[in-house]
Amino acid sequence: MEMGRCQGIRRTVNAADVTAGSIAVQAQDLAPTGATAVVRTAAGGLKAWDGLLLVVANTVTLDNSGAVDWADTDTIDIVILSG
Repeated sequence: MEMGRCQGIRRTVNAADVTAGSIAVQAQDLAPTGATAVVRTAAGGLKAWDGLLLVVANTVTLDNSGAVDWADTDTIDIVILSG
């Protein structure tokens, strides 16, 4: 069985991200087939973020369209999957 690859990205949300309501990150050296994200508060607590996560070509976009939004200084861990 062939295993895929993954890439991890950690992003601290800033005021511009909150104003824009979305964050886009680029996958490096792999063709994404999926992704997942975990949002934590500045204190490290898990946040029940329920926005949209979309993978198009090599870009992963997250937005604050859900009921629970990320806030300035929250941390987002994104795992991009390939294969």
